[in-house]
This record gives sequence, C-alpha cells and structure tokens, in this order.
Amino acid sequence: MADRIIRRADRFCAGLHLVAWFAAAGVWALNWWRAGPAPSGPLYYDAERFLHHVDILVYGIVHELAIKIGAAASAGLSINIGACLTVVFAGLILLAGTLQWFLLGKLAQLALARSGRVPAISILGFYGLWVGGAVFLWIAS
Repeated sequence: MADRIIRRADRFCAGLHLVAWFAAAGVWALNWWRAGPAPSGPLYYDAERFLHHVDILVYGIVHELAIKIGAAASAGLSINIGACLTVVFAGLILLAGTLQWFLLGKLAQLALARSGRVPAISILGFYGLWVGGAVFLWIAS
C-alpha cells in the first residue's frame, strides 16, 4: 500500500494542495460574507498566512507577481485594486502552489526509484508534518 501511495505521490500531493486551497478560500469567503466585502484585516490574513506556510517555496514570487498583475489589471479595467489583487493572488497561488506540491510529490517518487521505500516515506512524512504545522498555526491563531 505504501508503494502505491508513493507511486501516486505527485497527484496525491497536488490534490491535497487543492483541498487546502479550497479550505482557505472557503474560510476567506465565509469571513467576507460575515464581515463585508473588504478583503483585508485579521479575519482575512489567517487564511492567507496558512497558504503562505503551505506554499512557502512559491509564495514570494506569487505575491510579487500578484501585485504587479493586479495593479496593471486594476488600472486597465478600472476595478477596485483590493478586489483585483485578491483574485489575482488567489489564482496564482492555486496554480503555483499546486505545481509546487506536484513537484514535491515527484521528489518522493524519485526517492523511491533511487533509494527505496524508507527515504520516500520519510519525505512524505516530512510533508505531513509541514502541512500539519501549517494547519496547527492556522487554528491556533
């Protein structure tokens, strides 16, 4: 069974990232519904910080790109800059974060092929601790 999971680790990791993204987006949407359409403040930052912890390898570049693309789109389309930045960031972090986790799953598959089951399971265990820590920080804040 462990070998089957590792052989599908790329899809498994990408799928779990998709679930994490939908959880963060759902919390953000619920807070927006409760507190109003102002996508800023502590209510909204918790979900964004969770994604920052989960997608730490791509977060920086996504954040910079979101600011550049969002500002250009806001100016060109005469849309509220806050809403534009939020939508652009959400889309970019979904794409880049899913790619990040797909490639991390590929790393576990490579470890299985080159070094065996124990290193591959260790890598997946590290990923579990990583995401578990991010969930803990989200809930604890």
